[in-house]
Amino acid sequence: MSIKDRNIVWITLDSVRADHTSVHGYGRNTTPQLDQIAKSDNGEKFDNAIAHSTRTPVSVPSMLTGLYPFQHGMVGTRSGDMIPDSLDTAPELLAEEGYHTIGVSENGYAGAAKGIDTQFEEFVRPVKLKDAYKPEIGLTLLKYLFSIREHGPGISLDKSSHRENRSFFTTEIAKQKIRQAQNKPFFCYIHYNDPHHPYIPPVNYRSEFVDQIESTSTEALNYVKRMHEELYEWMASGLSMTNEEWNMIYAMYDAVIKYTDACIGELFRFLQNQFDDMIVVITSDHGELFGEKGLLGHHMILDDAVTHVPLVTHGLDNIANHTDMPTQHIDIMQTILASVGADASQFQGYDIRNESR
Repeated sequence: MSIKDRNIVWITLDSVRADHTSVHGYGRNTTPQLDQIAKSDNGEKFDNAIAHSTRTPVSVPSMLTGLYPFQHGMVGTRSGDMIPDSLDTAPELLAEEGYHTIGVSENGYAGAAKGIDTQFEEFVRPVKLKDAYKPEIGLTLLKYLFSIREHGPGISLDKSSHRENRSFFTTEIAKQKIRQAQNKPFFCYIHYNDPHHPYIPPVNYRSEFVDQIESTSTEALNYVKRMHEELYEWMASGLSMTNEEWNMIYAMYDAVIKYTDACIGELFRFLQNQFDDMIVVITSDHGELFGEKGLLGHHMILDDAVTHVPLVTHGLDNIANHTDMPTQHIDIMQTILASVGADASQFQGYDIRNESR
């Protein structure tokens, strides 16, 4: 396979701050799969990856257009702020080079809400229960039911509880679409949304870190649900959580990161078994605030908690000298486009094989 024909997979985790990932030195083993990928042959970890924004609807357009937010113009969450027709996007540029382009995203701001879905030849928002009649989706749902504790809330008639964990469906749909694209090189963008608050892990992961705190997994789960529902009230009245309450938040947040990491490991093994040579990028669109400046979530301020994100690559050559330098998403995407011969002239990043910030 020539360099030009290498398959490309870009994986974005929502709301994951670097200092809560073991691949970046966190004390809890939250990302064992990312660790393995970073340490594998042709794997790299970037110590100083900086997101372009604190929010998905700004950060993801930068990834795909190669532009800083003030240039692509999507700096808000209004539904009318779409990717302008005048801008090229990575999937469009790669399609011109013969790539089949696929998008899989549960987050609407990394999809239809910003016009991102129209940039891909195929774009899928992972399955809803109402779509169970579709044969390919019915099979995925059947697999889900047989592993409902590993990937969901356990046996429950409450439909809303089955909407909290989508990483299984994101993984399975991505695998299906990638299998169908094997006759030509492909670019696949995949957005995992589970780490976004309220931080609800599947049943089998809820006790992952509660042995390190005083509360039970049920108490911690109820607390993060309440936090999510009252997020702005808590901030407006001043955060006054006890150490144990913070520990409950961290236990659930870390557990859902570990679950999503496991799904990424499953996807990466699938890719390794299917293809000999490819480029894989795994990162986050932004981090999360846990009391910095008295805030929660990720909408209010710029801070390392929301801008310093994990970044791991596999198969991207001649970049090892840049892994300890400041690196942004537009740098990685520009390097990928340049490496496969696509037009990166619009991009404002650096080809980190021979340039640096």
